[in-house]
Amino acid sequence: MDFSGNRSLLRCWCDFWILSGSEGLKTGSDFGIEIRVDYLSCNMQDLYLKKTFNSPEVEFIADTGELTMEGRSIPEDPGEFFERLISWINEYFLSPVERTVMTIKLEYINSGSSKYMLELLRIMKINHDAGKDVQIKWYFEEGDESIEELGIHFEQTVQIPFEHIEYY
Repeated sequence: MDFSGNRSLLRCWCDFWILSGSEGLKTGSDFGIEIRVDYLSCNMQDLYLKKTFNSPEVEFIADTGELTMEGRSIPEDPGEFFERLISWINEYFLSPVERTVMTIKLEYINSGSSKYMLELLRIMKINHDAGKDVQIKWYFEEGDESIEELGIHFEQTVQIPFEHIEYY
């Protein structure tokens, strides 16, 4: 049976039972095993982090492949903030949907956050290079050259195409 397209099965903690026939367990080539996998609703949980003064709103939706970050990224401890995102994305890419779109719309990002943002983008690059359909949309406000240039820098660093979108 092919379970390659079944995201629920792949993302579940499943219980396995090894069942023997009526004669008990056998040895060697006569050994018979039946593996039964039971699961209920085992979809990967979405990640939602509410926007604060120091951190962006994060909405990562597993079933649609929409990964969105919007706001300011100046958390006191960027490692603590971004580790949740990195962990979620790594788990997501074990069995992603057909197309994954990361939308980044930042007002400001400090250097500590930039380091971790680059790590997120490298994960996207690895999966892009592995043949997965990955898109990056980098939004910048009209006249905000620093965010625009940062998007260009990230694109050149990770070498994955970005769609640069100016908004008003």
